[in-house]
Amino acid sequence: NPLIGLNNTFGDMLLNYVMGAMFIVLPLFWMSVMTWVGIRAAGVLGGLTTGTNNARTAGSKGSDLLIKAAKQTD
Repeated sequence: NPLIGLNNTFGDMLLNYVMGAMFIVLPLFWMSVMTWVGIRAAGVLGGLTTGTNNARTAGSKGSDLLIKAAKQTD
């Protein structure tokens, strides 16, 4: 029989599952992972912003003192 191996329904079914995973499941997984990473990164950046508030306040007080001193010398 010259068609030995070409009429493989189990292989065709397995290939259909693999193709379905490639085009449906894997992109869904990838988008889920990227969404989770984006949410976590936003939380980290928000924490960094909150953590630098004291430094921002101290810097603005220092610049206010310098401006006040510069105005007094005029």
